[in-house]
This record gives sequence, structure tokens and C-alpha cells, in this order.
Amino acid sequence: MRQTFVELGRVLESLPARPVRLIAVDGGAGSGKTTFATLLGQAMAVPVLQIDDFVSWLNLESWWPRFEAQVLGPLFRGEDLEFQVRDWVGDTYGEGLGDWKRVPWCETMILEGIGSSRMALADRLAYAIWVEAPEDPTRPSSLRGTAHALAPTCT
Repeated sequence: MRQTFVELGRVLESLPARPVRLIAVDGGAGSGKTTFATLLGQAMAVPVLQIDDFVSWLNLESWWPRFEAQVLGPLFRGEDLEFQVRDWVGDTYGEGLGDWKRVPWCETMILEGIGSSRMALADRLAYAIWVEAPEDPTRPSSLRGTAHALAPTCT
């Protein structure tokens, strides 16, 4: 079944918020996650939080406590978010931090990036979407990527 981003947004907004409705957009590198999440966020008029603001390629788990403290904790308490983003320019692979980002709390938020639907989040996600890259990268960009809705993670 094909849906527009507006139609998908309506379906997602009908899911319960406890107190936030967190939607994950996950998939492999280069699959179109960021584009998909951006278009969905625009259609729903909601913020998109990016895992790339946190992750370190040298240690794939070290960023998680900061993410819990600076994003998930406040988010599920109904508070605005204020977090320090990764410094991808000055410390490409490490754990260096850059500027602070502030994101106002919203009842629905989209979490985008590799691992955004990880098991540690399963009980807090309202819905997860998996985006796959096409086998033929020469296809026109308007036809690239396929999104698959995963089963809702809460009722």
C-alpha cells in the first residue's frame, strides 16, 4: 500500500502518546532515512532528532548514556531538549562534542538514524519504520529507497 507522508502522518498521530509519541526511522547507511524522516517531519510539522548528533564511530555504545540523559529523560518528562551534538568536523570518528542544540518538546517526535529502533528503545517507541536502499543506485532519486512499517511497539 502506498501512502503520502501526510497520510502516514495522520496514521502515526492517531497512536497514543505516553507522554510523547516517538517514531523511529531506521535503516542502513545511504538508504534514505534522513530524507524520509525529514519529509515525514515536515508533513507532520514535528521535530526530527538525529542519532548522528550523538553516535561515535569509535565506540558504538559510549554515547548512549548521554542520549538517555539529554534526550530520552527530558522527552518522556515532557520537557524541552537541550543537548550537545557530536563534533563531526573537529573529531570525525571520536567522541568530541560541539555546539548545544535546543529542541522544544512536542507530543510527536521523530528519531532518525542507524539504530534508532534498537531494542533499548522498543518499549518507548510508538512506531518504527525501516528504510532500505534499492539494489540499483542508478534509479532516479525520486524512486530510491523503500520504507517498511514495522509493527507498532506500543498499543
